[in-house]
Amino acid sequence: MDGPQCAHRVKEVLTDAEGRFSIDASLRLDWNPFTYVLSDPTVAVYYPGYTPFPGAHRSVGIEQTIELMLKGGAVVKLPPLKTKEKLIEFADPGSIHLSGVPNHRMPTLLRPMNLQRKRVGFERIY
Repeated sequence: MDGPQCAHRVKEVLTDAEGRFSIDASLRLDWNPFTYVLSDPTVAVYYPGYTPFPGAHRSVGIEQTIELMLKGGAVVKLPPLKTKEKLIEFADPGSIHLSGVPNHRMPTLLRPMNLQRKRVGFERIY
């Protein structure tokens, strides 16, 4: 009974003028008896021209940072990307560990990501 894996719930938010955001990370009941949760919720932070979270932040305690985010708050600093190679490295959703999420479920993320893709000469993601 190997079924397909898919993202059941995706939420996108934008930051305010100070760079803050909040999102409801509470779990909802899924009454479908043939589905179950394979992994905990995750958070991605993206701004064109900067190192995304969790993209290259694996060595700085990503699990603890996400746990803090989900429980009430954490500061995430996005260092600037200084080379074209780094801009290219973080120019698709898979680079920030969102490869299982269909593109139509994350239009807010794709807008700035497409700006970065344009900067490096890549085609838009639809």
